[in-house]
Amino acid sequence: ANGIPVHLVDLCRVPNIGKTRATRLFDFGIKTADDLAEAKFAVVKKVLAGTKIKDDAIEQILQDARRLFS
Repeated sequence: ANGIPVHLVDLCRVPNIGKTRATRLFDFGIKTADDLAEAKFAVVKKVLAGTKIKDDAIEQILQDARRLFS
């Protein structure tokens, strides 16, 4: 859908996770929205470094991912 490879679709369910961020997360081993919900802030910050993402945006992404599973 929308040019997003099928293996990234689950991660892209999380708001503000698009193809680029999903690819970085997936390549690191965070392969699903559930994996992202369980990920530590410091890990996600490291993985997404270079995508010009601010700390508060990472916090929001983690909260949104967790909300999908609450």
